[in-house]
Amino acid sequence: MPSKPPRACSQIRCPNYATDSGSYCTEHRAPPRPKPSLAKRTSDSFYNKSRWRNVRRRVLMTEPLCRICMESHRATEAKVVDHILRRSHQGDEFDPSNLMPLCISCHNFKTKNEQKYYDDGTYLTDKNPYLRFIPQS
Repeated sequence: MPSKPPRACSQIRCPNYATDSGSYCTEHRAPPRPKPSLAKRTSDSFYNKSRWRNVRRRVLMTEPLCRICMESHRATEAKVVDHILRRSHQGDEFDPSNLMPLCISCHNFKTKNEQKYYDDGTYLTDKNPYLRFIPQS
């Protein structure tokens, strides 16, 4: 049975031939992706639970706008439901009083900047600006 003729590498101006299984030569083929860490897989499994999806849907239905944007008098649709205190620092992962709807940009900003409050142990003090979102009982 005749074999297929070799194909040129899809990388522009590459004189090599593509491998049998792809469209790039061995020099330009993307390296294999690393497997996600155990922590990432565990985290993802939480967010794939039907209970979390239902709680998330309920929070977004009752409060469809980003809480942080609302403080600045901007009406931005919330796409993410975020834990005010991290799941590892709070008892009930599904407690609505520890959840707040955020737009993607506010969520990314909060996630990036909140680490310092956990690193220096001030996540439960007045230094953490996100505690103001937890309803006082």
